[in-house]
Amino acid sequence: MKIKGAIFDFDGTLGDSLGYWEWQYADLSQKYNGGKKVELAPEDDKKFRTSLISDSMKLLHEKYGIGESADSLLKYVNDSIKKFYLTEVKPKEGVVEYLDYLQSKGVKMCVASATAEAELKVAIKCCGLEKYFDKVFSCSELGFGKEKPDIFLMALDYLGTDINDTWVFEDSLLALETAQKAGFKTVGIFDKNNPYTEEQIAKFSTLLIGEAKTLSRLIEL
Repeated sequence: MKIKGAIFDFDGTLGDSLGYWEWQYADLSQKYNGGKKVELAPEDDKKFRTSLISDSMKLLHEKYGIGESADSLLKYVNDSIKKFYLTEVKPKEGVVEYLDYLQSKGVKMCVASATAEAELKVAIKCCGLEKYFDKVFSCSELGFGKEKPDIFLMALDYLGTDINDTWVFEDSLLALETAQKAGFKTVGIFDKNNPYTEEQIAKFSTLLIGEAKTLSRLIEL
């Protein structure tokens, strides 16, 4: 595996946090929908999972009538996220071992996530990963998500590595597709809390970390 630069997503890639988002969805249903699960249309479910949090809350309120306003939903979710990232989030199995390996090889690394920058830094610190990353990039800085390659290209420019030697590590099908089409090599990470199959993830992955596998399998690859 020829690698000089690495761009990591956080939720579901570095952080074992996607289960939180399933809980958060259930919590919103409990709080604002009388305990009945909010059933999103398939196209809306995709938007909800891949959009900025502000856009997801706007979708819930405007199309499904959840909450008093999109802003009130956003405040409630952001407060919950901050608490989770501050005290509970843990790195996924194999992550520390792999980051240690990359650092020992002089590979340049950064994080590119849809999570807001302030929360992202708190989560990285809670996971004990801050020593590996001098820079994080957030989609909130751009105003749109990973349906566009801009965040990956910003990260590439920061790393200063050639795109042919720079890998994007992601669990999101949309993000993997975007990165691959932009010219990056990709490591697709299956997470049981995502609505994608391994076969779907593999379609846009140069390498696949399948179920019950961890990033540590890439050491010395």
